[in-house]
Amino acid sequence: MKKSAFLCLLMMLCHLSANTDLKEYQFVRTAKSDGSKSDTLAIMFDNSLYKNTNNDYSNIFITDADGGKVPFAVRDLTVRGGDSHIVQITDLKRNIKNNTAEITVKLPVETTVNNLTFSTDLKRFDKSLDIIFYDCNDKIIRTDKNLKLYQYDKLYGNSTVKFKRIKTAKLSIIIRNFIEKKDMTFSTETVSNDTKTVQKNVRTEEFKIKQITVHDDTEGKRLYHPVQLETTRTESTNNTIFVIDSCRIPLEYLTVKADDKNYARTVQIEFIDKNGKTQFTHFTQIFNKQSRLLLDGKRADKIRMTILNDDNAPLKNVSLNWEAPQKIILAESCGNKDLKIYYGGNAAAKIYDIEKYADKLVFEKHSFYTLNKEEISEIYAPEIPKDKIYKYIMWTVLGAAALLLGAVIIKLMLAPPAEQNS
Repeated sequence: MKKSAFLCLLMMLCHLSANTDLKEYQFVRTAKSDGSKSDTLAIMFDNSLYKNTNNDYSNIFITDADGGKVPFAVRDLTVRGGDSHIVQITDLKRNIKNNTAEITVKLPVETTVNNLTFSTDLKRFDKSLDIIFYDCNDKIIRTDKNLKLYQYDKLYGNSTVKFKRIKTAKLSIIIRNFIEKKDMTFSTETVSNDTKTVQKNVRTEEFKIKQITVHDDTEGKRLYHPVQLETTRTESTNNTIFVIDSCRIPLEYLTVKADDKNYARTVQIEFIDKNGKTQFTHFTQIFNKQSRLLLDGKRADKIRMTILNDDNAPLKNVSLNWEAPQKIILAESCGNKDLKIYYGGNAAAKIYDIEKYADKLVFEKHSFYTLNKEEISEIYAPEIPKDKIYKYIMWTVLGAAALLLGAVIIKLMLAPPAEQNS
C-alpha cells in the first residue's frame, strides 16, 4: 500500500514538473510523421512558428507521445554540394602484429573530396587513421596521419572523418586499433565469510565496415524559398510606403520590380518590433526594372519600406518578392510517433547535447513531420515579472484603501442625523 502511494506521489510530482515547464509556452501544435523511417526527424518552420519564437529560437519545447522531453536543434536546411561516391569494401588487408587494417579505395574518376563516412553497426568506437592519397598515375600526392574517427552513442562525433580538400583518384586508409579487447567484469559476494570473488571475461570487438562514402561537402548550400507576406501600399507626399507583416521570418533577399523602364530611387527599410519600435534602419538604392537587395536574415514583426520619389512620379506596379532560408527543427527519431511542440512566451533557453552534432544531421535523410493548426496552450500561465508584482501589490493596496474609504464616506452620508437636545 505504501509502495503504491509512493509511486502515485512520484507520478504526480513528475506530472506537476512537466506542467511547470509547459506553463511557460503560449502555443501548442501537434506534429505528425510522414510515415518514413529515419534516424533523424525534421520539422519545417512556417510563418506561425517564426512569428512566435525569439531570435535564437530558444523558446521551443518538444515532447513525445508519452510526454517525455525531445532534445532538438534549429538549423538551416542545406543541400550537399560536390561529388559523392559509395565504395564497397573489397580489398582489406590485416596486420595482426600491429592490429591495423588497410583498405584501398579507388574512385571512378579523379575527384575533389574532403571527408569519408564509414557505415558500421557499432555505436561506440574510437579509431586513429592514416590516409594516403594517390593521383591517377598511382603517385602519392599527400599523406594525412592521426586523423580521428569516433562515435559515442551518437552524442559526440559520428562515423565521418574530415580532412583538407584534395583531388585524388585512390586512397589507402590505415585503421589502427582495428580489434579492441574489452574487459567484462562480474563479481559475486559470499555473505557468510565476507569474501568477494571477481571474475573477468575478455572479449574482442572488430571494427566491421559495410561501406565507405567518399565525398566533398564543403560546397553545401542553404536553400532559399519564396515567402508570401501581407503588404499594404500607401502614397504620401513624394514617397511610396509599403507596410509588410514580416512574421519575424529571417528574410535574406528582397527583389523589387516595377514597370518603369529607367529609374533610380533611394529606399529606406525599417525593421519594427511588436511594440512598434524601429530596431534597425537600412538605406539602399534600386535601379531599372529589378533590384535584388540583401537583408542579412534580420527578423522583425513588421517592415516599413519607403521609396523616396523626390520630384519623380511614383513607380508603376511595384512588386516585392521575398526570400528566406528554410529553417528546420532537427531531433532524433521517436519511432514515427506524434510529437507536441510548444513555443512562444518568455521561456528560458534550454541546452541539449544534439547541438554538438546537429550540423552533421543536416545532410542526413529525414523523416519530415507536418504541423497541425496553432492553438493557445490551455496550461499557459506565464510568471509575472517581479517589478510588475510590486506594482500589482501597490495598486491592489491602493484600490482596497480607496474602496474602504468610499464605503466609510457612503456610510457617513447615509447615516441619520443625530438628534439635538433642547
